[in-house]
Amino acid sequence: MCTTYYRLLPSIRFKAPVEGEDAHELVALCPQGVFSIKKNKKKEEIDIEDVYACTMCRECIRPDKFNALVDLGKEKKKYVFTIESVGVIRPEKLFTDALQVVKSKAEHYLKHLKSLKKGKNS
Repeated sequence: MCTTYYRLLPSIRFKAPVEGEDAHELVALCPQGVFSIKKNKKKEEIDIEDVYACTMCRECIRPDKFNALVDLGKEKKKYVFTIESVGVIRPEKLFTDALQVVKSKAEHYLKHLKSLKKGKNS
């Protein structure tokens, strides 16, 4: 038994540099710890610490000044796939076993579709 879910990978981009006090304010706004401060030469800038931690709560873009600076979206072709095992079988094993089942079913239906196609052509 396990819980499995997936979501699109969040996409976070900055339209302009976020520096100094604004960077510290943005770090404090995020309840998931997505952002950190990066020291670059003599200035402090915002940095993305962990995009996987982002839950798309939108707290980072609620203030108008950050809404204009932060582009929050989702990657169209990148997924975060999570398996939580509640038994003795490791999530990695559950995943590979599930892929084998999907592969077996796909092969079964492909074989069935090919036989139907042959039947029409006869």
